[in-house]
Amino acid sequence: MSEDPLSPEVVADRVVGRRRSGLRTKLGGAMAAVLVILGKLKAILFVLLKFKLILTVLSGLASIFLYGLAFGWPFGVGFVAILAVHELGHYFAIRREGLRATLPVFVPFFGAYIALRQHPLDAWQEFKIAAAGPVFGTVASAVVLAIGIFVAPAASAGLYASLAYTGFFLQLFNLIPVAPLDGGRMVAAISPMLWWVGLPILILAALFFHSVFTGIIALLVLMQLIVRWRTRKAETAAGYYNVTALQRVGAAATWLILVLVCVAGMAVVGAV
Repeated sequence: MSEDPLSPEVVADRVVGRRRSGLRTKLGGAMAAVLVILGKLKAILFVLLKFKLILTVLSGLASIFLYGLAFGWPFGVGFVAILAVHELGHYFAIRREGLRATLPVFVPFFGAYIALRQHPLDAWQEFKIAAAGPVFGTVASAVVLAIGIFVAPAASAGLYASLAYTGFFLQLFNLIPVAPLDGGRMVAAISPMLWWVGLPILILAALFFHSVFTGIIALLVLMQLIVRWRTRKAETAAGYYNVTALQRVGAAATWLILVLVCVAGMAVVGAV
């Protein structure tokens, strides 16, 4: 007995079949899209691992996330960008000197760092590597300030001012002449004795700002300073601190100019 092609049963079967076919098509398309996305993510991950960027990217994103929660996303992105420029200054200087180093790693609320794979040959080379970070960071802060004053709309001027002020302050903090901060590594080309001038400044800064983070940094700096001071005699005997008079003057002038520019930048932000 043949089925009526227009019977309700046949019509229902055809509708269900079409729905199942459409569902299979949609599921197949979704699975294909997922596979394409996974393939791209795998390719991106491969590139990041190949170029050792994975830790830099993940730590940077984590910093942006945490700074964004604390101070707002635009500030978080801008602040991490200034940190990145500062650290890339060190990185480019290290590579220019023919030494090896890691890419920047960000530590939320502590800043960022680059690990040298090789020890500098002498105090002058150490100075050039150390100075590059504050130089790049100060220029980046000045650019942010200029954008806030001359380019950005009035509604976002406060954001740029805050970023510039924080950037200048960050560079100024790093210029405190105590190892292993950038300032301490810079003044090593002048005299390691200056480290004991910078240590009280750092401690006073921690007390003045009532900052737990600054206190922790001061403790870590003290530990590193003790280690560095103990190795000073051996480094001196090996000629590590054999710096010419002209190089000492250049190191002192660079450090002082950076300090004055950062102070002036913070003053300009306060005035606008």
